[in-house]
Amino acid sequence: MMTAAIHQGRRNNSINRGRGRGDRPTSKSVRYFIASEVTSKFLFFMPASAKETFSLSLVIFHYCNGVTSVVSVYLSLFLLSFAISIVHQEKIGNYYL
Repeated sequence: MMTAAIHQGRRNNSINRGRGRGDRPTSKSVRYFIASEVTSKFLFFMPASAKETFSLSLVIFHYCNGVTSVVSVYLSLFLLSFAISIVHQEKIGNYYL
């Protein structure tokens, strides 16, 4: 009787020791889907000249995601800031025309 209780306790402890339902990490495909949805909504409001630069930064960030991830992050952030500056210049140009 005592050994059955001990084994039952061990079994319950091993089951309860895992991750909880809310702690489960999201899968890679879900993260890519969320990122693509956010990106498509963001690109919808950008002018055409900035869309090319921003999409180029996303391509660099996506394909250089291995050893050179730090370099790709800096490069994609630089291109993103360049795209934002294009947007800013076009808005300023439209205000003064």
